[in-house]
Amino acid sequence: MVDGSPKLSDGRYVGLLVHLDGQVVGGVGILWQDLPPNMNTTKSIRGYLLNMYVDPVHRSQGIARILPAAALDACRTKGVDVVTLHASDAGRAIYAAAGFTSTSEMRLQLD
Repeated sequence: MVDGSPKLSDGRYVGLLVHLDGQVVGGVGILWQDLPPNMNTTKSIRGYLLNMYVDPVHRSQGIARILPAAALDACRTKGVDVVTLHASDAGRAIYAAAGFTSTSEMRLQLD
């Protein structure tokens, strides 16, 4: 547990880790979002995937495919039916292979 992180301590953020030979070699986070129902879901909780990382030494071994699949399983278990993320150019193909589609998002950076 990291001090000062209420999302970790209250369960709003969970991390899934891949271990090989006693070492963490990859992980992905899920942020449980409380949002009102909308045209895509009648549920008030959604999953947001973030912080996916695989150690460079362990890349090209399928870990990057295992992590989103495990996160989606966790979302299904929690009863979530809408999952979102922001993909880097490097990760876009991995998420597309897991079934994610691109959406249109607008952003404004406030000072």
